[in-house]
Amino acid sequence: MHRSKALLQAFVILAGVCSLDANTFAQDHDQPLTIQSPLPGERFVTNEAVNLKASVRDKHIDASQITWTSSVSGVLGHGKEIQVSKLPPGIHDVKVSVNGESQSVSIREFKDLWDLYRTTPSPAELDRLRKDFSVNWVDGTQPDEKWGTYDPPIFNQASPLPAR
Repeated sequence: MHRSKALLQAFVILAGVCSLDANTFAQDHDQPLTIQSPLPGERFVTNEAVNLKASVRDKHIDASQITWTSSVSGVLGHGKEIQVSKLPPGIHDVKVSVNGESQSVSIREFKDLWDLYRTTPSPAELDRLRKDFSVNWVDGTQPDEKWGTYDPPIFNQASPLPAR
């Protein structure tokens, strides 16, 4: 079944290059301050925009009171939701603070896509992909449209047929 192998390869490629919205993760309602985005250990490229989003349980908090900082770059901005780019390569501990409460998350910033793709995705990135994608294996009506294991032919150099 060449189709199943091609579909699996396409899924792996898509999973590697997709940038999905992290806002689909449930927030912890017991915490006064929760980081919704980015994910722990998430990977970014230096010129890529990084969305920083927090939820604050106290609805009377003014957005200007919420401060985002990076252990590498210093103050990143103010607000429940901001976007930053051009963070220098390295590991950044990103912290959001308001009224003495704070939460932090570590992210990985890479100089280019080549460096990013050579590193392992974080468990949180993989969990996001598992939640956002599902594969439904449906058998077709024809014999060659059935999903099953595929045993590739063994190449025989002595065979006059190129496929064997």
